[in-house]
Amino acid sequence: QGYLAMAWLGTPCQSMTLAREPPLRCLEFHWGKPSLSKSQASLVGLGSLLFEFTVLLCEALHQVSGYFAIENPCRSWLWVLFELSGFAARAGLRFVHFRMREYGALYSKWTVVGHTVLVFSFI
Repeated sequence: QGYLAMAWLGTPCQSMTLAREPPLRCLEFHWGKPSLSKSQASLVGLGSLLFEFTVLLCEALHQVSGYFAIENPCRSWLWVLFELSGFAARAGLRFVHFRMREYGALYSKWTVVGHTVLVFSFI
């Protein structure tokens, strides 16, 4: 109804990191490996729900010419799932890569922002 013009999502998820040991997802089973424990399956389920919410909200904004930005670590399954779903191409996502340390963090984690904003800068 036009109440929301822009959303910034930093979708949290312990099961989406590619650096996780043991990994909970893989290319063959990107919604979760079949051999997961109950607690691991719960983490994957929650992460998948958060991903689905992110896509639904962003698609709703995209349909009404709204804007959105999604922030996640560079090494995240979230980006793989966006590519596999075709959402990144449909929405015309643009990507900004940067290190968190460059903006005051104590660590050098590479981060990606996928966005639909035409002019985008960190000031």
